[in-house]
Amino acid sequence: MGKMTDEAKENMAMGMKAMRAVDAYLTAIDGKKPGRKIDRAALELKARNEKNLAHKAIFISQIHDAIRREEWALKEQELEDAFLKYAPWFSEHHGIQYAVWREMGVSPAVLAKAGIKS
Repeated sequence: MGKMTDEAKENMAMGMKAMRAVDAYLTAIDGKKPGRKIDRAALELKARNEKNLAHKAIFISQIHDAIRREEWALKEQELEDAFLKYAPWFSEHHGIQYAVWREMGVSPAVLAKAGIKS
């Protein structure tokens, strides 16, 4: 598929803006139809359902966060292992002292493992 022309991009953008405007307007006027009764039970059910959805979304988000933390812990170990392997050479060849590594946030324990001393 070739590149989109500027005109096609403008038409697509206009279509999205128009769709949002029409949808917003129709949604707004739908709630103002004359004679439309508000069913309290239906509103309460809707509120409970939305609350349940919010709880589910929070729970799913917490699960994803836990997965990301676990993945990061594994990745962090890989990164640390590579640092330990190459940092001594890098320090020597670039004249990087212990204090610079500390300023960059490298822990004393990691520097000790790498053999980089103050």
